[in-house]
Amino acid sequence: MEHFAKDLQVISPKRLRDLSQKSDKEGWVKTGSHIGAIILNTALLSHFWGHWLGIVFFVIQGVLLACLYAGIHEFSHRTVFKTKELNDFFGRLFSFTILVCKSLDRSEHMEHHRYTQDLKKDAELIGTKPFTLTTYLLYVLGPSYWFIRIRELVYLTLGINIWPYLSEKQYKDAQREVRENMVGYLIILIVSVWFQSWAAIQFWLLPLFIMKWVHQLQNITEHTGMPNEAGILINTRTIKTNAVMRWLMWNMQYHTAHHLYPSVPFFRLPALHQEIFGTLEKEPPTITYQAFQWHMIRKLIADKSSRFCGRDVATY
Repeated sequence: MEHFAKDLQVISPKRLRDLSQKSDKEGWVKTGSHIGAIILNTALLSHFWGHWLGIVFFVIQGVLLACLYAGIHEFSHRTVFKTKELNDFFGRLFSFTILVCKSLDRSEHMEHHRYTQDLKKDAELIGTKPFTLTTYLLYVLGPSYWFIRIRELVYLTLGINIWPYLSEKQYKDAQREVRENMVGYLIILIVSVWFQSWAAIQFWLLPLFIMKWVHQLQNITEHTGMPNEAGILINTRTIKTNAVMRWLMWNMQYHTAHHLYPSVPFFRLPALHQEIFGTLEKEPPTITYQAFQWHMIRKLIADKSSRFCGRDVATY
């Protein structure tokens, strides 16, 4: 997809090949640290359940789970591990955990990269409507996001196809994946009922559903309100934030650099960003999470017919 950046002439083919080198070591460190953080925090949440500190670990649990989507995005690009099978395995594992169909999400996301911000072709924009203040808050905070995700699972399970941009093979792959996942969810439900356990609710679904908004801050800031025109330097934002958020979002704050060169792995995005924009001697459109929210909410209060287009699914 690097043809989007061919006219910039800021990175030589050799340098791009170097930056695009994948690493199983880096993949294991990142994937292992995210999974390890969830396992450790689950133990702490269990230990402090019923204590006020339990609230702290509940919040952390939800954030860690919600931000697994950042990993799914990277696995869809197959840039986390050098070994393709590891990308696919952990992509399925993460997707199952946060109720996402990886096959559908990957197909939509590739269209998003090909036609970024094109209202008629960007699969992550097709069918969306301009935000109102109410619909915006419902999406950022999670309720409408979860409605859309669960509807996807139900439609794919029942064989209802509402995705005209999917090929027959892509749809069949998504349908098969979701039906397999549904079997897994059913087994978890049966085991939970059999043992009269609320663990799946306490440590998984409830924190995930409540804290989804943290990942939505990333999701909503990347493109919303940018021009519906071709050109990554004008339709995509970079997000200025701290090291903790960069770790949680797998460096997707360097979103302009990622869209210019999607084959570059997450761990090389800071270097890629510096190289591109140091050479160009200018910064891409850049904003903080807080500034973007303040701007959006003020705009939506002032303008009842906002031009900012909504997004039906999580996007990168």
